[in-house]
Amino acid sequence: MNCFLENIIVDLNISLFQILTLVIASITAIVGLFTYRKNTKWKKAEYVASLVNKMKDNRNFVRATLMLDWSKTTIPVYPNEFEDTNIKSFDFESYMLINALNKPILEFDEKEALIRLIFDELFECFETINTHIDKKLYTTKDIDTYIIYWINKLANKKEWEHNPEVKIAIDTFLNQYNYKGVIKLCNKLLNKK
Repeated sequence: MNCFLENIIVDLNISLFQILTLVIASITAIVGLFTYRKNTKWKKAEYVASLVNKMKDNRNFVRATLMLDWSKTTIPVYPNEFEDTNIKSFDFESYMLINALNKPILEFDEKEALIRLIFDELFECFETINTHIDKKLYTTKDIDTYIIYWINKLANKKEWEHNPEVKIAIDTFLNQYNYKGVIKLCNKLLNKK
């Protein structure tokens, strides 16, 4: 009888030990998963923040957003962008954007060539963002706060009621030069609500 009780106690001790091990392993796994998710969210936030900072620091992104914001404004010119190195800026008007996006490359003047380069860079930036979203590096929710204003400027017809030719030129350019990612990004952000 004594031997029987000893076996039950040993079995009970093993069972308690196994249960305790399982509980500790489960808690460790849950804590590990929670930490992994938290770190992943943090890394994603860091990546999005660095991308946004790169955009804000990119002079062509800044100049493109100036041109989207204003029908008339002054655009800074940097060294080696024009033949005349004394030119530090030029007066921009919306028709120049229309010309830059519509004309064949060989017919550009220096200002239109620069505007085209600036917008190509803006569109490439948005293409990259769309690709990252498609690859699930981050979501539209992660990035929309930073770019929704500019996406709205590009894609929303109401933004161009005062000058619909600009919107037509942007749409034509995006389609003609196969900027499908920009179009998809605009649709994702403006139709997500």
